[in-house]
Amino acid sequence: MTERIAFFVGQIFQDYQQQIVRVVTDEAIRLGYQVDVFSNFGTYGDNCLHVEGEKNIIEIPYLENYKGIIIAPDTFDIVGMYEALVKKIHDTVTYPVISLRYEDPQFHNVIIDDQSAIEAVVEHFVEVHKIRKISFMVGRLDLKDARRRLKGYRKAMKRYGIPVTEHMIFYGDYWRNKGDEAVDWFLGGEEGIPEAIICSNDYMATSVIDALKRRNYRVPEDIKVTGFDNILESRFTVPRMTSIAVPFAGMGIEAVHLLDCLIHGEQVEQNISVPVSINFEGTCGCPVSETNNSSQLLYQEMMYLEHALNQAT
Repeated sequence: MTERIAFFVGQIFQDYQQQIVRVVTDEAIRLGYQVDVFSNFGTYGDNCLHVEGEKNIIEIPYLENYKGIIIAPDTFDIVGMYEALVKKIHDTVTYPVISLRYEDPQFHNVIIDDQSAIEAVVEHFVEVHKIRKISFMVGRLDLKDARRRLKGYRKAMKRYGIPVTEHMIFYGDYWRNKGDEAVDWFLGGEEGIPEAIICSNDYMATSVIDALKRRNYRVPEDIKVTGFDNILESRFTVPRMTSIAVPFAGMGIEAVHLLDCLIHGEQVEQNISVPVSINFEGTCGCPVSETNNSSQLLYQEMMYLEHALNQAT
């Protein structure tokens, strides 16, 4: 009988989640496992019963029937959902659990070096573009990756002797809905207009870019912007967004291999770090290749057709 792995992930409609589910499933099947994916659409609407229904996805599986679990905690946007899942795991099973992109000391983790990546972006702005008025939009501070990214920003700014004042940091939520608030905060400081805004993820970065354009600021001519994750949407902005590329495929493959080793009783390190890369072009002020310009136009046309289809159905 084929051994089974359970994979818990939230907001399945998002780009990262779709990619990671596909990679994890394919690699697990290649190693002889069956993967059962348990997901939801997250928080939406004002009906609290919807939230409870979405949260109850964790109650569906009989965990005793599995050999291991992979979870993506930072995709859960429902308060208390991750804690409830962890409690169920501890109450039910003793087999290995892998946490993706979120460091939890209770489990084995596949993570990235967020801090060094943000340091590299600050260094790029200072060394290449010769600017020092660099602001930072951080994500949810209840997540360790957000705290690591903020630490990287502060560390790099300190290394270059650049004071970080109150209005140079905005506390966001990793989503699209605070771009206007963030831009108003950055523009309202005594430091004046920032030369660059580094964002902790691409969703916040796109919202910041849109907010700047509504205020007639040009990106990157007036204010430079960068993101993190290199999601599909960020690769087709105009100009192309400078973003820290997280190797989703590599993370998914690493998670499956790590779980397979633990299932077979092998000793492995608790935390496995996967390297990132950065495309410096477009919204950071570096030139964009002609290939990417063409791709952006093609993506815009694709999105127009998709919206038209949605309106017609």
